[in-house]
Amino acid sequence: MWSGSSYEFHFDPKTKIFYKKHFGNITKEEIFSSWDHAIENDLIPSDTVGFIVDFRKAHYALKVKDVKSMPSYFNSHSAIFGGKKIAVIV
Repeated sequence: MWSGSSYEFHFDPKTKIFYKKHFGNITKEEIFSSWDHAIENDLIPSDTVGFIVDFRKAHYALKVKDVKSMPSYFNSHSAIFGGKKIAVIV
């Protein structure tokens, strides 16, 4: 497990699912920077088949335009996210 100030990562080698949990007050920038941190530090194994992002313990003030910008972020990192399922729990 790896963690930052408002998030933590966990990879389950049995299911090959990468988990990301957010907690506390977060912003769109923190969501993206935490993904950047995982990518830049090679925390996402190449055999990952999907992602589960858990926001149940997070408090966020996202606007509609913030939410709409998320697909373009994932598309710009298609080597990591392309062809994989991403589930979001709120």
